[in-house]
Amino acid sequence: MLGGAVSAGMGAIGGSLANNMAYNVLTKSVTYAATTAASGESMTMKGALGMIAGGVVGGLLPGYSAKTDGSFGNILRETVHESFRGAVSGGITGAVTAGLSGQNIFEGMVSGMGQGVKHGAIEAATMISIFGSATTPSKDVAKRLKKMDDDFSAVGNGMGNYKPIYRSGGILNVLQNAISYTRGFAFGRNLYVPGADNPAYENYVYLNETAHFYQNSAVGWAEVFSDALRVQLSMGMGCYYTPGNVEWAADQLFLIYGH
Repeated sequence: MLGGAVSAGMGAIGGSLANNMAYNVLTKSVTYAATTAASGESMTMKGALGMIAGGVVGGLLPGYSAKTDGSFGNILRETVHESFRGAVSGGITGAVTAGLSGQNIFEGMVSGMGQGVKHGAIEAATMISIFGSATTPSKDVAKRLKKMDDDFSAVGNGMGNYKPIYRSGGILNVLQNAISYTRGFAFGRNLYVPGADNPAYENYVYLNETAHFYQNSAVGWAEVFSDALRVQLSMGMGCYYTPGNVEWAADQLFLIYGH
């Protein structure tokens, strides 16, 4: 419900910016709920409104995307980047919440910035732990991705400054290795792309998961995720050969740009 409401609410803005804002509001919502529950406090309408304001403003800032390969450097840079975004978002949240509560706005902003730095670092650590550190495609795949984005930009649905973050490793990699099952996965702007040691599969998974990112920007990530889950459970592999669902559409984009 929350994901659909956030995604629909940001849809009026359009494109990858809306996708970035919607994803940021959702993550801030989860963080707000978790931290208030952990501290034994109760969520308030004023706090929720402050969180939404902070999430929207934070969503105006592009998330981290890897510029070069190398796990350690990307982990460090992502943590710093997301801590900064957290500080901006937290500062707005604190200021708005304090203003609505009749408290000192500056003190609320400073306190919110401190909390935001911690939350940004925790969010980065969580994504890294689950999906792995940021990574980059090979030069050949990067050229195909650029061609795809050039074409989508020509019709107003390009990435612009709000690119996805490609990831490989983490808990998901351990689980997939344990059951000898490898596949990509798209969660918001986090695109899990295993199989870098297999050029053919790397080409497919980067393009396929990026296609899902464009779908997210066009219709909202909640709708894409729910449709993908529905057809995967109901059709299995048949969904890739059945027109009219997001998995089939993503595969068609791979057929266009993957060669």
